[in-house]
Amino acid sequence: MVHETFIGALFMQMRTYWSGKKNQYLQPGGVRLQGHWEPAKNEEGKTMYYILNENNLIDYSQTPVTEDELPQGMPKIPVVQWKGQWQEGIIMTMANMLRNEQGGLSAGYALTHLLNLNPFISKEKLAEKFNIEEDLAQVYLSNLRQFFGDLTLYMIIGLFIGGFLLGDWDKEM
Repeated sequence: MVHETFIGALFMQMRTYWSGKKNQYLQPGGVRLQGHWEPAKNEEGKTMYYILNENNLIDYSQTPVTEDELPQGMPKIPVVQWKGQWQEGIIMTMANMLRNEQGGLSAGYALTHLLNLNPFISKEKLAEKFNIEEDLAQVYLSNLRQFFGDLTLYMIIGLFIGGFLLGDWDKEM
């Protein structure tokens, strides 16, 4: 019944917002089902192909080869791999970014590292800095930007509320 009033509708909207924020911050890490199949490439960026046996079936005992190494007359059946999109919560991202070389979190290391984080860094530089895949670096970057955006929003709201409270406090004094 409360959601049928204007204030109740606003309350329910705010409840939905905070539920989404909770999920955004506390989601566990890992690859989810979103993604696509993509041809596998070797270190030089060339597409890899399967070799077929005499029954025209993929021979999994043979190492996949590039187009140059493929025997004459053999059909091109590319090796495909699943490229999933990484998703993880902001807290998990921050913990991973602040983890020191020994794998632990220390306050001094975390503070120094946090001060060096740049939300405007490119995903390529971030991937190189943390020695991770570019897909995961994109998630780190997105979460980092969202964290700093939320922090800025909460600071602005806090300044407005603090200003009103200080104004009321000055009037009472």
